[in-house]
Amino acid sequence: MITWDRFESAVRSYPEIANYDQSYEELMGNKELIEILKTKPGLKEIHKVIEFLNRWRCRIKSGNESAKILLSVILENLQLLNILRNYNIEHVDFDKKTYGNNFDLKVKDFIILLYSKFRHVHFKFGATATAKILHILIPELFIMWDNDILKNYQRRNIGVSDSAPGYVDFLISMKSLAAEINNKFKSAELHLSGKGKDPASYLSIVMNYNPPKTLAKFLDEYNWVTITRNNV
Repeated sequence: MITWDRFESAVRSYPEIANYDQSYEELMGNKELIEILKTKPGLKEIHKVIEFLNRWRCRIKSGNESAKILLSVILENLQLLNILRNYNIEHVDFDKKTYGNNFDLKVKDFIILLYSKFRHVHFKFGATATAKILHILIPELFIMWDNDILKNYQRRNIGVSDSAPGYVDFLISMKSLAAEINNKFKSAELHLSGKGKDPASYLSIVMNYNPPKTLAKFLDEYNWVTITRNNV
């Protein structure tokens, strides 16, 4: 069972043992770039995203060919991305019916559509890279993973897999973890008072993150530290 102290200890240790945190802060702190990615990105912005992904060992081929393919997927799915920006991992109802892309579907079905679009681009773009780019595009909802994290959660829930429905099952597990962390945070209010009203804002304040990180990002850091690195 997770405790607040264990969660906080894991995410506090993350910058010390991860080689990627600075590149994440640089990318997400570029407000102009992030805003353009939400509206109408071009090749310049996509090259920066690919550079970021390759710092995280995603091994995407550099050059205009890969960038053009990735750009086309983003542009083709802007409406769907905008729909899903209304949700975060704490409060998303995966079974809620919503309308978009000329379909009336559940939120989880739109996630499946979006994950599939990126997972099956016409060059090497694996499960890790897919989850990372989805997080960049909607950092409140999508959570990054790697093979170790995927396999760990698959042992707990056979539905988790390297597939679009499998990623949804992973997010469902993450929503449950987010609820548990929020509850632990509330019970720790006595020594956390005055530094944020929720786990993400508290941790962003005490760790001097600007812009603040989302709970979805802190969940990834907890998974990475405790599963991939087997620390804490």
